[in-house]
Amino acid sequence: MNVNDKVSMEYEARAMVGEKQYHEILSQYLKSGYKVNHVINKNTYFDNDELYLTNHDTVLRKRQFNEKLEATVKRRVEKGNKEINVRLDDSLIDSVDPLLLFNDEIIIKELNGKNVSVGELKVVGKLTTDRYEFEINPNCLLVVDKNDYNHRIDYNVEVEASSKEEAKEVIKSILSSFGVTYKKDYVSKSRRAILKK
Repeated sequence: MNVNDKVSMEYEARAMVGEKQYHEILSQYLKSGYKVNHVINKNTYFDNDELYLTNHDTVLRKRQFNEKLEATVKRRVEKGNKEINVRLDDSLIDSVDPLLLFNDEIIIKELNGKNVSVGELKVVGKLTTDRYEFEINPNCLLVVDKNDYNHRIDYNVEVEASSKEEAKEVIKSILSSFGVTYKKDYVSKSRRAILKK
């Protein structure tokens, strides 16, 4: 696998919505005729005792989705998120051993850059997301999520686009049509799962 196949940039804008708004948005887009993909993401998050990664805008996770398994390091950068994804062997589906899950050289290098070693990692949170993805144009994806973590359920909407600016404009337009104002105070799903106990 080429290194560039593992590393990508993600440009997104996100907002929390209430349960009523979630159902309204989901219902309208399911009837819209847009290409839709439904997936259940099961995420297990890892960090050290000090939550160094979490506190430095970095997410380390194992994710199971659509019978696939991958390890991901996701780090916030100036205009978006740098994401490194590594396909994991199906035999690791029940594993929470960081030495097995995160033994890829690119992931290890990224963690070493944060002065975190794989050996000090432990499970710090779990999250299941019931996700609907709508391809609203070739460069833009609307994501409607129901999140379940720490005996809590909440809802969010995301737009992934070719730039942060485009993502913000599209999500503002979508939310305003449902009477929701876009706010920049969004706390990521990973932080909610890790910090809201």
